[in-house]
Amino acid sequence: LLIQATEVLRSAFAAPSVIGRWDRSRFCVITVGLTETTVEALLHRAAAKIVAGDVRFSVTPLAPRDNLEEVLASEQRSRAKTAILAD
Repeated sequence: LLIQATEVLRSAFAAPSVIGRWDRSRFCVITVGLTETTVEALLHRAAAKIVAGDVRFSVTPLAPRDNLEEVLASEQRSRAKTAILAD
């Protein structure tokens, strides 16, 4: 399932997007130059292609002044562009 989710996300988000494993069963997608609406639409399409029964995601825009390392390490971690949650 994780391999399938990775392949689907990779096909949905081209470079310079970064896709990485976030947790035991989560991925994080960091994108540049896409609107929040576009990211949500891409995630909806990707979720429809994944065979898992329970696929959830959330999108959180980051301001240019935000330090990505601090955001990912802080209490905002649970809200930082979580893309796919699958068990």
